[in-house]
Amino acid sequence: MKEFKLDQTPKINSGFKVPDNYFDNLEIKIINQLAKDNVKEISIFGKSYLWLSGIAAVMIIGFSISVLFKNAEQTSFTNEDYLFTHENLNTEDFAEFLSENDLQMLEKKLIK
Repeated sequence: MKEFKLDQTPKINSGFKVPDNYFDNLEIKIINQLAKDNVKEISIFGKSYLWLSGIAAVMIIGFSISVLFKNAEQTSFTNEDYLFTHENLNTEDFAEFLSENDLQMLEKKLIK
């Protein structure tokens, strides 16, 4: 590879030129542009809509969860009511309403 020395190699022009008196007028141009910009005002009450919508969403979710749990409790009571009202159920009919865990717990209690 050819050895390269910065101090001996001729300089290359970049091709870019700064206009005459550019830096003299730059500060004045920037200050004039800043004075023209309008500052955006943000209302304090604009964020309250965000809070209100968040509170409404939490209330809706809470209400729907409570309704779901009430429905789940009602179905379990209806199963129990069904079992108590039908006195002519045999052991196989009763076992249909029990889960595998319930059957295992009953088996452990009977063995003790």
